[in-house]
Order: sequence, then structure tokens, then C-alpha cells
Amino acid sequence: AKRGTATLLRARRRFRTHSRSPAVDASGAHQKRIQLVACEKMLAAFGRSLSMDRGEEEQETNNLLHFDDDEQKESTTLTEAAAVALKDAKVREMLAAFRNEGPQALQRYVDDPACSDALDVLRGQSTGMVVPRPGEPVVEGSIVEPAAAVDDPRTRIAAEGLQKPQVREMLEAFRREGPAALQRFAGDPDCASVVARLRGVAPPPPPKKTPPATRRPRILLGATGSVATVKVPKLAVQLKAFADVRVVATERGRFFLGKARTYDGAAYGAFEQAQIEILSDDDEWARWNQVGDPVLHVDLREWADLLLIAPLGANTLAKLANGLCDDLLSCTARAWDLDKPVVVAPAMNTAMWSHPMTAHHLAALRGVYGAAVVAPVSKALACGDVGIG
Repeated sequence: AKRGTATLLRARRRFRTHSRSPAVDASGAHQKRIQLVACEKMLAAFGRSLSMDRGEEEQETNNLLHFDDDEQKESTTLTEAAAVALKDAKVREMLAAFRNEGPQALQRYVDDPACSDALDVLRGQSTGMVVPRPGEPVVEGSIVEPAAAVDDPRTRIAAEGLQKPQVREMLEAFRREGPAALQRFAGDPDCASVVARLRGVAPPPPPKKTPPATRRPRILLGATGSVATVKVPKLAVQLKAFADVRVVATERGRFFLGKARTYDGAAYGAFEQAQIEILSDDDEWARWNQVGDPVLHVDLREWADLLLIAPLGANTLAKLANGLCDDLLSCTARAWDLDKPVVVAPAMNTAMWSHPMTAHHLAALRGVYGAAVVAPVSKALACGDVGIG
């Protein structure tokens, strides 16, 4: 408080000398008066809660804090004082450093008079903002919001934060001790959120992309050139029991889907009865005629909550692992929202499964997509071999 008093006394003397000079224009004098009155009001608020050393400065301080009628008319709001302070390049530099580095950056600017005054404003040493002490209720009017500052998002953030006792305690500690006090509250979620939002580095997090409770999950089922695709109709019907399902088949996947009727007529009949849509490369091109038309693989990315490729043949596995996208399924995978889950079920000959490239490609899918891999089991394969595939 003593240091602050001495600073304001010097500012008062500078202002009086400056305002008497014929070289200063009216607007310059008005800005100086705005700064001075704001600082005086800050000290008045701060001085009420802390005892000041008695001595030669006491009488001059009392005179300093006395407002005559003219000074009362020219009292300003916290917003106006901040607007004036921001005209100082050093203050703008300090605020940029605070935004980029956090509270510790303020220590570099405490010796600069303009920055020190701005810090006093921000620390609540002004009647423009009264910070309730820990345990005190938030009283209506404890935050003075001038009409010009009502739409300031930082004012709204501060008002919201002051409803929480821990945030009020943090601000009181900041007022007493400075930026170092903020470290004690970094572990509190409410305090950390308020500080980060005031620094402009942490906008409110977007909602997670989860299926709304008002609709069923949506599964995009990929069918590739593996003989196991003959089992896709049965799988699709089982998924349909709890989710909306669409099938995307590669060109070779369509070949094996055509064989599914012979492989399991009952399952294929249930598949047709369920009216599950089958999409392929032809649909991608048939639905697009000119710039501005919807793009099917992008629409599928937005529609689905889960990408399930079962079975995943060796050829499509290699394409996805290397980022190739030359058909509807691989284009959809390449455009996939990586916040949504991907599940793959590889199916291929035992010799292909045991090849080192397969392990390499699966590792790529796990790393890029975070894919869950449903590994094949050992059995008699369609080709007559017995093994994993």
C-alpha cells in the first residue's frame, strides 16, 4: 500500500504539472485526468482494507483521496481506464505476454509505471470491481458493469466465476499476493477454467460427438474382397436389431455379396426383408453431377457413428494403411472423423495373415485410426487350408 501511495503521489504531481503546461491539449489533459482519477479510486478501495504507515505521507494521502466536485464529475469507469491504459504499447506487450505465457510473465513488467497501474486495475484495486472475500455471499451490485462493458465476454466470465467460493478465494489471494498466488489454485477445475478463459486460450470445450439419445446408433458396415463377405448379410441383420445399418461394398465385395444368397439363403432373405441399403462406387458417381452437389463419402462420414469393416481383406487393409482412397469405402475411411471409433475384422488366407506386411499394416491402422482389431481364429478356410484366417 505504501508503494502504491508513493506511485500515485508521483502521478498526481506529474499530472498537475502537465495540466498547467500550455503545450498540453484538452484531450490529453482529459486522458491524464481519467488515468489519475481511476488510480485514486483504486487506492481508495485498497486503502480501506489495509493499514498504511503513518508519517509525512499521511496528510498528503488524505488530500489525494479527497475529491472535489469537478473531480467527482470526471470519475471514470474501470472500462474507460482500461481503454486508456491499452493505448500504452508496454501495457499491450504485457497483456500479450500474459496471454502466451501465463501469470509468471507479469513479473517482468512490475517496474514499469504504466504496467504497474494496469496490474492494479486487473487485481481489483478499484471501486469499479469489488471482489468479495472468501466466505462472503455475492451481493447484487458487487460487480459494477458499466453499460459499455455489459457485452464484454471477460466481464461475463468474471461474473460467472465469482459465483463459486473457490474462485473468489483465488481472486482475493491474487489481489493480496499477485500472480504467484494463482499457482495454488491450478488444481481446482473451476479456478483453472476461469483463469484460462480470461487468458483467451481455453474456449468452452465443444460437446463430444456422441449419438443423441433420441436416435439409434448408426453403423457403416464395410464389405471387402474376402470370401468371408458371404456372411455380411447375417451380420448386418444382427446389427440392425439395435442400430441403423448401411453397407458399403468394394467392387470385389459386391461379387461375394452376390454369392451370399447361395451360401445362406435364409440369412440373405432376412437381409432383403430388413431393407438394408448397399452402397458402392457406382452410387458415389451417380449422385454427383456438378460442383455443389453432395459428396457421398463425406455424407457417410457425417452420418455414421461407427465404421466397422468386416471382413477386411488384405488388399483393402494395405490401401487403408498407406492412405490410398480409390473407391467409396477407402474414400470414406480417408475422410473419417478420427473422434469416432473404427473396428476392423481381418479375414484372409493363413499365408497372407502371417506375412510381416499384415502386422505392419494393422499397426498403422491402430496408430492412425485408433482402430480396434478383431483378430481371426484358426479354422478350416474356404480354400481348404486349416489355419488362422
